[in-house]
Amino acid sequence: MILRTSDECGDEFNYPLNTPEDFNFEFKISDSDKEYLYNSINQKLYKTIYFDKIDTLEIILKERDKEKIWNKLISINSLYYPETYEVDDFIEVSDSDSFSFFFKFNGITKRINFKNHRVISSNKKIDDLVSLFRTIDSIIINKQEFMNSREAEYLIE
Repeated sequence: MILRTSDECGDEFNYPLNTPEDFNFEFKISDSDKEYLYNSINQKLYKTIYFDKIDTLEIILKERDKEKIWNKLISINSLYYPETYEVDDFIEVSDSDSFSFFFKFNGITKRINFKNHRVISSNKKIDDLVSLFRTIDSIIINKQEFMNSREAEYLIE
């Protein structure tokens, strides 16, 4: 089954209701607490510990984890977002969070880059996008492999 959605311009997007077998992603987060890159294809998390040292963890997502991320992608109509999503009304601060999310399924590829400044006036699109990123982050940092790592304490302080 396919879910058809459209944006304000009338462009249509089609999403399979079930998580596609070839659904994979790369997720990068950089915020005041942590910075890492997770690649679901090779199931690796790369964390820069020092300027010249990168720690690598193997983190395997279960099907239910990918399904949760997939359902969130559908619910926010993720194909609608431009490659670089910018907010017009914000205050520039040095501790801004930034996210990069690249995903692919059924021959479709999409990248969304977002820098979350201190937004003056929030809106549903911003809230939905940040919610997607926080959902992915939560799934990753709550995996047992992550929690057992020697860097876990540093990454989530």
